[in-house]
Amino acid sequence: MVFLVFAKAALLLAGIIWCVEIIRRLPSDIPRLRELYQKYRCRRDEAVLQELRNTQSREEYQRNCEIEFWTDLGVHAFLFWPITFLIMWACVLFVVFRIVIPVVRAFG
Repeated sequence: MVFLVFAKAALLLAGIIWCVEIIRRLPSDIPRLRELYQKYRCRRDEAVLQELRNTQSREEYQRNCEIEFWTDLGVHAFLFWPITFLIMWACVLFVVFRIVIPVVRAFG
């Protein structure tokens, strides 16, 4: 029983730390995603491709731009942000059902 309480407390603390870290990183992640998107959009511009001599380096540059953008977006949109949302939702439910409602019932 005591182990279960400590496990829940550890999970709650780890969730709060996760959310703080993701939210703290958000101001630097959004400009990075914007920069990668601009690079992704410009990957086929002749002005950019003129600097690359042969077709192999051009194709490699284009492929790297695609991979970098879609990987970064995928990690954020399908991993970091949904997990953060679920953790925040779980914390809200915990606070409401385990703290607020018992306190209201005790005094009300």
